Amino acid sequence: MKMTNMTVRRAAKSRQPLSILGYGLLFAFVIIYNVPIFWMILTGFKDSTEVYKYPPTLLPSVFSFKNFIQAWNATPWPRYLANTLFVATAIPLLKIMLSAFAGYALTFKFRGSKFIFLAILGTMMIPEETTLVAKYLVVSKLGWVNTYWALIVPGMVGAFSVFMFRQFFLTMPKELVDAAAVDGCSHFRYMLTVGLPLSKSTALTVGLLSFIDEWNSTLWPLIVINNEKMRMVQIALKAFSDDRGTTWNQLMAGCCFVTLPVLVLFLFVQKKFIEGVATSGIKG
Repeated sequence: MKMTNMTVRRAAKSRQPLSILGYGLLFAFVIIYNVPIFWMILTGFKDSTEVYKYPPTLLPSVFSFKNFIQAWNATPWPRYLANTLFVATAIPLLKIMLSAFAGYALTFKFRGSKFIFLAILGTMMIPEETTLVAKYLVVSKLGWVNTYWALIVPGMVGAFSVFMFRQFFLTMPKELVDAAAVDGCSHFRYMLTVGLPLSKSTALTVGLLSFIDEWNSTLWPLIVINNEKMRMVQIALKAFSDDRGTTWNQLMAGCCFVTLPVLVLFLFVQKKFIEGVATSGIKG
């Protein structure tokens, strides 16, 4: 017994330098990965002369909130943030519901189920830019230009979200479905009372990824929205660039306004997000 304890202690001591090295490398990667974020925040505090200074400096000589105040007053941020928040919340909620039911249906074996699943996955290989003209023609024919319908409906379903839910439901025991069927529970009721509550981590993962994607969306809102009151936050950043050039310090301050909500959201849900990715599995 004593020999076993000594062996364990020696093994732990031998692994300690490797652990320290590993954590050190991870910390270095974290710092390198976040350098653009640090640069964005610090540039927001610099004046115009310091932005173009060469060689560039990381820290501003004087921290001033003037750029943030001017950037906030340069465009109607409350309106744009409200528009973006509404769209970036509605799409994930609809995507979770529709993708969950689609993923659940694809866990059953029926004629053509594998072909349907492969066809859905195949859409992930089609670049979004190739479908823009077709989507715009449909939206225009429906009279949805400059409306929330044009921003929300095309993004309600995604192949990746269907895949995530299907992989999760494949890990659930079929006995749950059989027991529900014996009790006279329909598939729809089973999903509402059992399937969706158990898939909270996957739903949160799909919702968060969809929220970030819609929050950062630029090209599609730029095409279908011409009304200034309907603009999204990414389009609002164009206010700091014109024919005379770009006001970089105010642009970086505006980027802070855009980045902060997503960062706060991720800090609150990061644990469930990791769980959702880990539990989705790769079962086919």
